[in-house]
Amino acid sequence: MRKYVHVESSLADSVLFWPIPARSVTCIEFTFGDPYRIHHADGSGLEIPYPSTLIGAKTCQRIRLELHGHVETFVILFQPTGLQRLFSLPGGVIVNEHYEADMVLGPAMAHLWLQLGETKSFAERIVIADAFLAALIPRVDDAPCVDAAGNRSFRTRAVCEFWILPATPVSACVSSSGGSTMI
Repeated sequence: MRKYVHVESSLADSVLFWPIPARSVTCIEFTFGDPYRIHHADGSGLEIPYPSTLIGAKTCQRIRLELHGHVETFVILFQPTGLQRLFSLPGGVIVNEHYEADMVLGPAMAHLWLQLGETKSFAERIVIADAFLAALIPRVDDAPCVDAAGNRSFRTRAVCEFWILPATPVSACVSSSGGSTMI
């Protein structure tokens, strides 16, 4: 994972249009409060976000957001390919797309949305998200990982590399078919 982001706006008497640029980051966004509206740049559609949304990388500016009222989001931003590795998703399926997270990633996303919504604290939401994501990392007590310094094999327990604001990395090895990878 790369980092967490919290966005909150209160616009009772005004509207803010926020263009979303191209970006390589995939994320899961949880929306609380008044939902924003998604305008397609080509004028082809208008959408309301899902409570939890899986958002793929964007190769060009395709949308702009319309914020009005009290909008609050909590976003988990992933390293490139991190979300795909963690959830075993083919990367090409989510590029330039967004989906209802619990329809793609499972009903646990709806439960996570409820847990995150029970607190307003950014720090508490990070703790909840960390615990959820850590539970997804397979434990590989018996899987060999490569010691980079000595290029030797050894046995280790897998954990995930988290970048929490402020950045405090905890790195580890995660086993996949054909070797070890970092998330």
